[in-house]
Amino acid sequence: MVDKNQEKQNLERIYENGSASTVFHRNEKYCTGKFANMIAFISINDVMDYKYIIRASNSIDIAQSYAGDRMEIIKEYSSIEELVNDGWRLD
Repeated sequence: MVDKNQEKQNLERIYENGSASTVFHRNEKYCTGKFANMIAFISINDVMDYKYIIRASNSIDIAQSYAGDRMEIIKEYSSIEELVNDGWRLD
């Protein structure tokens, strides 16, 4: 069982440090259809701007680069808590 509070704290640390983009485990609610074989992530630029936008990429290199904020949006949230409560978990 994943501890949602711990997951939230981990994401808060990433946002506070603005250190890197985040890559997530598959969320079965959203990683289907055209997103089935893609990498779910939050771009570095979105982290630095405190945006909670899950995007999709075919490449880990793009997911971890500044180009990531041009990738297709899977889902957008208003808070880290909302994102975590919807089932997203850091990889």
